[in-house]
Amino acid sequence: HGCALRAADGRVVQLHGVVQDITQRKASEQALEASRRQLEALAESLRHANAELRRSEARYTDAMEAANDGLWETNLQTGEVFTSPMYSRMLGFAPGELGCDWHSAWLDLVHPDDVAFVQAEAERMLGASGHYELEFRMRGKDGRYRWILSRGMVVERDASGQPLRAVGTHVDLTARKEMEIELRAARDTAEAASQAKSIFLGNMSHELRTPMNGIMGLTQLALRRADDPKQRGFLEKIDQSAHQLLGLINDILELSNIESQRITLDETDFTLEALLAKTQAEIGAQAADKGLTLQLGQPPELAALALRGDEARLRQVLAKLLGNAIKFTQTGAITLRVSRADDTPAGLQLRFEIQDTGIGIAPDDIKRLFSAFEQ
Repeated sequence: HGCALRAADGRVVQLHGVVQDITQRKASEQALEASRRQLEALAESLRHANAELRRSEARYTDAMEAANDGLWETNLQTGEVFTSPMYSRMLGFAPGELGCDWHSAWLDLVHPDDVAFVQAEAERMLGASGHYELEFRMRGKDGRYRWILSRGMVVERDASGQPLRAVGTHVDLTARKEMEIELRAARDTAEAASQAKSIFLGNMSHELRTPMNGIMGLTQLALRRADDPKQRGFLEKIDQSAHQLLGLINDILELSNIESQRITLDETDFTLEALLAKTQAEIGAQAADKGLTLQLGQPPELAALALRGDEARLRQVLAKLLGNAIKFTQTGAITLRVSRADDTPAGLQLRFEIQDTGIGIAPDDIKRLFSAFEQ
């Protein structure tokens, strides 16, 4: 600062002034300006952060609303609970209508048959692994119970590791549960109907076998006394038809046993030679009636080999396959070959091959036949 002394003509003849150091003030002003700019930058960042937070909250709220999931958060020490609007709406309550503690917002609404198990399991799983997933029933405002899938996890613990705060979701499973119950009832009804059918088929087969055995027995007696060749021919046809009909009855009984899961495999000692001899006796007449040659062969080293298994069922499979071969063959021969396939720790594996000169049995029919016996 300064002042000037002037002459009468206006010339400056003397000057007085004071010099003051304002460096510190300038530094303070610059620092203040820098702080102001920094505060403005922080305020702008805070505005962006708040805006992003609001957008995130909106996205999360929209996602929860779209998923129809209810959100909950609880203080495990005080029992205080926060629930989202959807948590209340899925039970028919208005937002804020439920209480703010876990009894009024949760346990008091759980079905009486579920509450003890649910509370014990939730506390045990949260304490052990920090999360849980349970299904239970909760009472809605209308008094009806709804199935809820509840998932929760611990998000905060104290210094000793004890859980302090947990969050989770509720999902309404009522529609799915009702569908499961309906499907289960339909399945039980179908199984009961199938079992009733199998029992009926089994009873019917047993009832039919009695008169059929009588017909076959009387036919054999008549054959012994018949001298007229024409009459014997009629009786032999009756006997063959009766045997075929008895085979069908046995197949029906076998099917009913398979469907009712009552089929069992017998363990008996037999030889391959005896097995094929019985098969020849059962099937030979059918081949002869059509003028076909039936050849059943096996290697000599296998003929007398001691075997153990279900001879009757094996013979039944072979008879069925040979019978189909005879059925679809008009001229020529039916050949059954037996060979040794492999030895395993479980026993001996034999390979049975049937060859005919007709159109044969479809591969799918063979698969279905063996599948039935494997069951």
